[in-house]
Amino acid sequence: MKKISNFLFFFLFISLIISSCKKEDDSVLGCTNSNAMNYNSEATSNDGSCLIAYDIAQGVWNLAPNCEEINIPLIGSISLNEQMPETVNVLGGGGNTLYINLSLNSGSSEVSGQIDNEGNITVPSQNITVDVGMGAMDIAVSGSGKINSPTLGEIDLTFSGTVQGIIPFSTECFMTLSK
Repeated sequence: MKKISNFLFFFLFISLIISSCKKEDDSVLGCTNSNAMNYNSEATSNDGSCLIAYDIAQGVWNLAPNCEEINIPLIGSISLNEQMPETVNVLGGGGNTLYINLSLNSGSSEVSGQIDNEGNITVPSQNITVDVGMGAMDIAVSGSGKINSPTLGEIDLTFSGTVQGIIPFSTECFMTLSK
């Protein structure tokens, strides 16, 4: 009888060791932060790979604009591509608010927007003042975009207003962002 109880004890001990090892093998590495762009609901162990959109959106980005030209009767075409800066500095304002200074020509034009946990950017309609070579103009800007990775993003802005207070215009400007 003593041999049977020793055998059972040994069997239970070995079973516990094997089951403990198996549980470790079943862990799934990934991002466990539900606020991250790359959150993995299947992950059981955080591997340090979490990407927080608000954090990676901040910093200096190279800007590659692809804007429609603004055609103004009697004046001609204005290209916003030539007016856009080569780089923009994206600053955080807390609460997922971002600020971008477009610095069109010699003017300083700060645009604000919101970024969500997936990297989607929303730029609500707001007025900025710019100088596109014909004096200062108030221009409405709105749009949306996405931060796709720590080094790549895109934003599509609509600029609209009136030239010299009488000629209305509206133009789309799709911009690729890279670091």
